[in-house]
Amino acid sequence: MRPGLPNLFVFLIVSASICSAQAPNLTFGYRGPGDATVIAIGASGTLPLPATQAGNTTLVQFYITNAGTTAVEVSGATSSNAAVSVFPASLNIPANQTGVLSILFQPKAAGVVTAAMRFTAGANWNYSFTLTGSGIVSEFVLSYLLQPDGNQTPVTDGGEIVFRPTPVAQTATAIFLIANRGTGPGTVSSVSISGGAFRLSGL
Repeated sequence: MRPGLPNLFVFLIVSASICSAQAPNLTFGYRGPGDATVIAIGASGTLPLPATQAGNTTLVQFYITNAGTTAVEVSGATSSNAAVSVFPASLNIPANQTGVLSILFQPKAAGVVTAAMRFTAGANWNYSFTLTGSGIVSEFVLSYLLQPDGNQTPVTDGGEIVFRPTPVAQTATAIFLIANRGTGPGTVSSVSISGGAFRLSGL
């Protein structure tokens, strides 16, 4: 500082530019066995899983489209429910390309199943989708009707169909009924009968 000159104070103003990472430019969709085309879904949306027979498996494909200018790494793809699995756990999606996650729905019993599918994309951007579906089962109820005017009689597996006394050389008829009162379809794969005095008809 020179003598005789007023004190000079110099202020240095530093401008700092803080750049935060931007979320990747992603769009989402899914396609199940009965869907003709991919169905769009928003981030954090709900994805319906097809009703599936308990013990069986249904595949749904989940599409992630990267509309950005650089590749996006998707990692940590998981499901919160053991009845729903997601794979692969990670994938790299180039710019303007689409990656696919496979969702396997494997209900163990009848009833509603809900899961959260989560994954991370890019620089720690977390995504979560709700998955909901139903496990369905068949429930066969058996009964028979004695003709011509008998009442409908319930019968269980291993039970008996009791005919009225029938004169020799005449025929008595019983109609066997199989009703499915469950939430899912069922299949009767074969029908047979034993005993020389009995035969099946109407098959």
